[in-house]
Amino acid sequence: MRIITAFSDIISVIPKNRRGSFRKFVYASIVFSFLDLLSVAYLIPAMLLLLDRQKLASAFERYGIDINVFSPQTIAVTVTLLIAIYVVKNIFQSRFNTAQYHFLYQLSRELSVDAITHHLGAHYPEHQQQGKGIFMQRITTACRDFSTSLLASVMLLISETLTFIVILSVMLCFYLELTIFTLLGIGLFAWIIYSIKKKEIIMINTQYKEAAAKANAELVNIMDGYVDIRISGQSAQFIGRYANEQRPLDQASALLTATSANYSKYLEIFLIAGTAALILYSLMMPEGKDAFVLISVLAALSIKIIPSINKILNAVTMVNSHYYTISLLRRNQTALTDATRYDGFDKTISFKNIDFRYPQGEPILSNLNFSISKGQIIGINGVTGSGKTTFLHLAAGLIIPDSGSLYLDDGPVSGNPFFSFTGYVPQQPFIFYGTVLENITMRQDAARIDYDYIEILLKNLSMEMLHALPQGLDTVLQHNTGRLSGGQKQRLALMRALYGRPQFLILDEATNQQHEAMERRIYEFIRHVSSAQDMAVLTVTHNPDIAGFCDRVYRMENQTLVPC
Repeated sequence: MRIITAFSDIISVIPKNRRGSFRKFVYASIVFSFLDLLSVAYLIPAMLLLLDRQKLASAFERYGIDINVFSPQTIAVTVTLLIAIYVVKNIFQSRFNTAQYHFLYQLSRELSVDAITHHLGAHYPEHQQQGKGIFMQRITTACRDFSTSLLASVMLLISETLTFIVILSVMLCFYLELTIFTLLGIGLFAWIIYSIKKKEIIMINTQYKEAAAKANAELVNIMDGYVDIRISGQSAQFIGRYANEQRPLDQASALLTATSANYSKYLEIFLIAGTAALILYSLMMPEGKDAFVLISVLAALSIKIIPSINKILNAVTMVNSHYYTISLLRRNQTALTDATRYDGFDKTISFKNIDFRYPQGEPILSNLNFSISKGQIIGINGVTGSGKTTFLHLAAGLIIPDSGSLYLDDGPVSGNPFFSFTGYVPQQPFIFYGTVLENITMRQDAARIDYDYIEILLKNLSMEMLHALPQGLDTVLQHNTGRLSGGQKQRLALMRALYGRPQFLILDEATNQQHEAMERRIYEFIRHVSSAQDMAVLTVTHNPDIAGFCDRVYRMENQTLVPC
C-alpha cells in the first residue's frame, strides 16, 4: 500500500501532458531490460560452446535439439550472431538512454517554469512570506533532483525488478530448491543492507530538503549585502555561516555517493558466498543432473542478476533520498485563484470603510476612506510603520482588504484583482539582469517599442547618460547593478513605470535618493504628465517641498488617512 501511495505521489508531480511520455519510457526501459536478459540467455550456449562442446552436445541431445556443435560453421554463426545481437542492442539502448535523459532534463525545465508561473500567479502576501532560499530550491535543485534522480530511478527500479522476477520465475521452474535458497539469501542480504542504511537514507532526504534552502538563503545574503558586509568587516562571519549551512548538504551528498558505490562491494561478498553455496550444491546434486550445465547457466545469469541487484538497491536509495522533492513540487499544484483583470477607470478610484491586517498581526488599516480622481496628485506622509506602504499595496491591487470595498468609478472591485492600469515604483527600485532598454520596456516586443517616448523620458528625467554606456541602451545591467547610483536606479524605475502610460501612478518614496533640485525636476515632469495624460498620482514622501506639487496631502495615523 505504501509503494502504491508513493508511486501515486510521484505521478501526481509529473505534468499531465508529460505522463504519457513517461509511461512510454517506462515501457521502453522494460523492453530493453528484457532484451538484456535474452542476450544473456543466448550467451549461455555460447559459453558452453567455448567451455565444453561435448557436454553441450549431450545437453542438446537430452532436450531433443538437433544442432551439430562440432561444425566450424555452427561456431562461426553462433559467434557472429552473438556479436551482432550485442552491437545492435547496445546501439539502440544508447539512443534510448540519450532520448530518456533529454526527456528528463526537459521535464526538469518545465517543472521549473511551472514553479515560476505559480510564484508569479500567487497572492502578494504569499510572496512576502516566502524565503528566497526555499524559492531557489523549488525552482532549481528540487526540479532537477526529481527528474534526473528520483524519476530516472523509478524507471530503472520498475524495469529491473520485473526482469529480476522473470529470472527467478525461470529458475523456480528448473531449480526449485536452489532458487528458494537464493531467494532466502537475497532477502537476508536486502534486509541487512536496508537496516544498515535506513537511518542514513532518512537523514539524506531530510538534509537535502532543509540544508539546500538555508545555504541558498546565505548566498542571497552575500550577493545582496556585498557592500554592507565588506564595510562592516564581517566577511568571515558570513562566509562561515554559509560554510556551516553547506556542510550538512555536502555530507548528505557524500554519503549518498558513497552508499551507491558501496553497494557493489556488498554484492561482492554476496557473490562470493553465493558461488561457494553453488559449488557445494553442485557437489551434492543427485546423479542424472548436469552440474556443468547448471553452473554455466547460473554463471551467465549472474551477468544480469548481480548488476540488477546493484541497480535495484541504488534506485531504491535514490528514490528515498530525493523523495523530499515531492512535497516541494506539489506546492506548485496548489490551485490559484484566477485574477480578475481591470484595465482602467474613467474618473475616480474610491476606498470605503477599509480594514486590513496581516495574518496573526495587529490591525494596520481601520475604517479607511479615500478617493483619487484622474489628473490629481495626492501626497501621503506619516511615521515609519504607520501603514503607508500597505495602503499603496492595496491601491495597486496587490492585497485584498479584510473588509470594506474598492470602487473603480461606481463599480466595486471583486475577486482577486489585477490592475493593469497602474504603474508602481517601490522604495527599493528593481533592476534586473538585462539590457537598459529591457529594464525600461520590461522586455516588450521590439516592434512595439516607442523609442521617441523613451527619449522624452530620458531627457526629462536627466538620464541621457545611459546613451554614454558602452553599448548605449543595449548595455547589459546585472541584477541590482552597482554601475548606477541609487538615484539613477530610482529614475530608471520611474522611467519604466511612466513608459507604460499608466492611468494610476503609485510612488512609494520613489525620489528619496535624489538631491533637492533633481527631486523638484522629477515632480515638475510628473505634474506635466499627469495633466497631459489625465493620470492620477499617489505619492508617499517626507519632503514638505513636494506638497506644493500635490492637490491634497494626507497623513497616515491611527490606521487611517487624515487630511493635512
